[in-house]
Amino acid sequence: TVIPNYIDLEKYSFKTRKKFNPHLLWVRSLHNSYNPEMAIYVLEKIRKTYPDAKLCMVGPVKNNNIMDELIKLIRRLNLQHHISFSGQLSKKEWIKLSEKFDIFINTTDIDNTPVTLLEAMALGLPIISTNVGGIPYLIDDNVTGLLIEPNDSDQMAEAINKLIAGKIDGYDIAINAR
Repeated sequence: TVIPNYIDLEKYSFKTRKKFNPHLLWVRSLHNSYNPEMAIYVLEKIRKTYPDAKLCMVGPVKNNNIMDELIKLIRRLNLQHHISFSGQLSKKEWIKLSEKFDIFINTTDIDNTPVTLLEAMALGLPIISTNVGGIPYLIDDNVTGLLIEPNDSDQMAEAINKLIAGKIDGYDIAINAR
């Protein structure tokens, strides 16, 4: 079955990245099913190799309890200066923000066909995502993105490290995904 790409590619400027920095972007609602805690643990692991690594989490807060838990985790891991939360942004705002980042991570435990992955592909961000739900139908592993097992922050951090070190060609992945 062919499902046509329904996002308007004219609205997404492809940014060519040949060198990748440990600047991670995560775009989802802050909700347990999207596993935002995993993104924080991934950043902690990446910082062991890249102390200047940073993570921006974009999306609305679905309940204050999850935000309280995330802030406690960030403090416990001493990541306050490496993580930013933008809240919910308009499409135009998050597209503009994406220019400051080099890698898109998706840590969800359950999903169908997340539009944010299509948008990240259109913007030239190589994606590292969990292989849940319909995501393996959107991403061809090691061709248009990298797929990892759900809730495996070690595997995601390893994939990010390989991409930054050039052991995985993030440029080719981004071109193929577009």
